[in-house]
Amino acid sequence: MESYLKQVKRRRTRLEILTRNPVNPYIQLISEYPDQILEFEDFDKDLLRLRELLQGYSRVVVELGSGSGGHLIERAKRDPAALCLGFEIRFKRSVRTVEKALKGGIRNLCLCRVDARIVDDLLGPNSVDDLYVNFPDPWPRRRSEKNRLLRGEFWNSLHTILKPQAKFYFKTDNDQYFSAVLSELSALEKFKILGQTLDLHASPYNTTNVVTEFEKLFLSQGEKIKFLEAIKV
Repeated sequence: MESYLKQVKRRRTRLEILTRNPVNPYIQLISEYPDQILEFEDFDKDLLRLRELLQGYSRVVVELGSGSGGHLIERAKRDPAALCLGFEIRFKRSVRTVEKALKGGIRNLCLCRVDARIVDDLLGPNSVDDLYVNFPDPWPRRRSEKNRLLRGEFWNSLHTILKPQAKFYFKTDNDQYFSAVLSELSALEKFKILGQTLDLHASPYNTTNVVTEFEKLFLSQGEKIKFLEAIKV
């Protein structure tokens, strides 16, 4: 049976063929940042580059689905001893993240432009100190729930890459997705939930919160932000 990693590579190749529109200037701009954006077109080469990069830092902070980079950049600014590693597939968001980081003098940041589901193929066991997943696609229709990032076997992948006692943080505006994640995590002996709230901005957790681009949008629409913090055990 074809391995999941090979399936992801194959689907990614098909996606590249469909999305490489020469009108999109950000496709060409990606190549201007070879040290900050790893595309894994030459998978083994970029994997080696990533492993070498990881060795230069005492801490590793990962954000799956880093978007336009506001949250990741702020984490890198607050924790200069950490490599802040974002997973983001979109061209424009990847380029804009790096542009803003470099403009602000931030060098401890790198993006992997690959499917976040292969994170454990890129990062070694017990290598990540903090892991953030902010506002992933909730796939709200019941028949689409299988497409959610945080579900099923993927929890094993996250547990593998996290260091002992490392933290996992999750934010969403979607009630159903939050309930599903809370239920799955509560049933796993590999994680312990340290805290949760249905209204982040009215809770003590807001004192250290970094507001994301999507978060600003949802707040402007009157949505309450759901948040939980868990630890690997």
